[in-house]
Amino acid sequence: MQDRIFLRFFGKILIVAAYVTIFCVVFYMPLIFEYFSSTASINVLVFAETFCPEAIERFEQETGVKVNLTYAEIDEQIYARFNINAGAGYDVVNISDYMVHTLAQQDLLYQFDHAQLPSIANLHKNLTNRSFDEGNRHSLPHKWYVYGLVYDKNFFKLPPDQMTLDFVFQDPVELHRQGRVQAPYKVCMLDDGRDATFMASIYRWGNVDAFDPHEFQEIRLLLIQQKKWVEAYTVHSAQYFLFAGVTPIALMSSNYMRKIFDY
Repeated sequence: MQDRIFLRFFGKILIVAAYVTIFCVVFYMPLIFEYFSSTASINVLVFAETFCPEAIERFEQETGVKVNLTYAEIDEQIYARFNINAGAGYDVVNISDYMVHTLAQQDLLYQFDHAQLPSIANLHKNLTNRSFDEGNRHSLPHKWYVYGLVYDKNFFKLPPDQMTLDFVFQDPVELHRQGRVQAPYKVCMLDDGRDATFMASIYRWGNVDAFDPHEFQEIRLLLIQQKKWVEAYTVHSAQYFLFAGVTPIALMSSNYMRKIFDY
């Protein structure tokens, strides 16, 4: 009897130990890389599909520095990781603008010495000194993208300058009744709430200035109404809905548009 109790208790200890080991490996991977590496290296926490393999290979060849990439899917995943290990072992982190402000407030980002970064002068002025990091104390831009519509030309039969956000935010049934489209349809919409809010503001008022409570409520109601004709909230897989003919239009960012055109 005692042996069975011991074996059951010991089994639970092994399971807990296994989970703790996996946890430590996942969250302290950069430190593990450094410990076992005999060459100079840099540890980068990055979104998938951010850096092309050719660029990484060229960097390693030119500098002799090994690049260890750890991938994340969303900013909140990075935020959770930093709250657990304070970003231990990471030299560079790839995050969205709003997350720069959040992590900097918690003193989780290194403050740059601009004297050591002469290339800052080559950056486009429209991408620097933004409100989330005035003076670029904690971050530097490395990419930017725009939002637009990807659509089936055979369905809409309109020149590009007549394709507007109306076709995403207005009821397709009503557009069909008005004779603007040949049939009702579904859309692929952005899956990030912040992006959706900004695009709704651009559609409604033509800008993304500070919102008052009334404007937030109007955007909320607009997005709730839009849900009736949204097939999927996605940017990663919008191409499959388009190619399969499930939806004739998708609102998405330019980095994913490029994937569609390269397909």
